[in-house]
Amino acid sequence: MEHYSSGIHLLKGELIMIQNLHTSDMQLLLKEHYVGHLSYISGNQPHIIPITYFYDPIENVLLSYSGMGHKIKNMRKHPNVSLLVDVVDSISKWKSVQISGTYEELHGTYAKSRLHDFARGVSHLVEVHEGLITESLSEFSHGESNVDGSIVYQIKIHEWMGKEQL
Repeated sequence: MEHYSSGIHLLKGELIMIQNLHTSDMQLLLKEHYVGHLSYISGNQPHIIPITYFYDPIENVLLSYSGMGHKIKNMRKHPNVSLLVDVVDSISKWKSVQISGTYEELHGTYAKSRLHDFARGVSHLVEVHEGLITESLSEFSHGESNVDGSIVYQIKIHEWMGKEQL
């Protein structure tokens, strides 16, 4: 592979261009999707897992919830996290956004309100993308069935970076 400036590469005679996404394109990618790959630290090892999220562009946060477990325990200890959302059409055509942010637990009536925002937002995206109408959170949240015992959290976005290969 030959490398040129500005993210242009030549691979087997084919010109490949990788470019940065504009902020509006990164926001759109986060808004139009609801599954991302969350990275957090446990001990001194990184862990990456899929999560269901909802992007709130006004507050610039990602909303989610989970039962108490490995992820929550470790994000409490190490609140700096990353999330990757990507769309891969082919090996030569993809987009991705990586955010860096801080895990914050929500409590009380505010947590319930934000969980409602999460459920309404993700339900809408599931209906648009998959044609399904969801009736409960457990239908799109990796089997979480006890919503009352769940921990509602947000990831406050500090930095983001988006790339696209055309």
